[in-house]
Amino acid sequence: MGVNKPKDKSWKDLFAGKLNVDEMVKKGEAILSYIKNRNHRLCKAMSFDSEYMGYKCICANMPQGYSEFYDGVKTIKNYDFMCNFFMNGKNSWNLSFYTAKDDVDVSKIASSFGGGGHKKAAGASGLKQLPEFLQKGVPHKE
Repeated sequence: MGVNKPKDKSWKDLFAGKLNVDEMVKKGEAILSYIKNRNHRLCKAMSFDSEYMGYKCICANMPQGYSEFYDGVKTIKNYDFMCNFFMNGKNSWNLSFYTAKDDVDVSKIASSFGGGGHKKAAGASGLKQLPEFLQKGVPHKE
């Protein structure tokens, strides 16, 4: 079904009982399983450890990343925050920050790069240079 607007036919069909919800859930579970396995493999291959503002972080050059990208990391509790980054179509860098810790505010990290957001999820975009902490990482090992 993908992303649908409130007036799309798929919503009318859903509420009219014309769609097989159990089949949709089954397909959705298969998709989520694929994404989880893909993320685990990519994270193992692409992630690296670094530090910024005294915080330990795990990072990856991953444009489609989000916090769940790191779900397969067994040692994730050892990190203060997670950072996904990529070069956008305007030849500048976008950064996303996530944390599961209550004593870490990633919006402060994002603001140091001209960005903002929420305490547990934030970002910055349009950076002309990749921040040094992302250039000096060491490969992640579990």
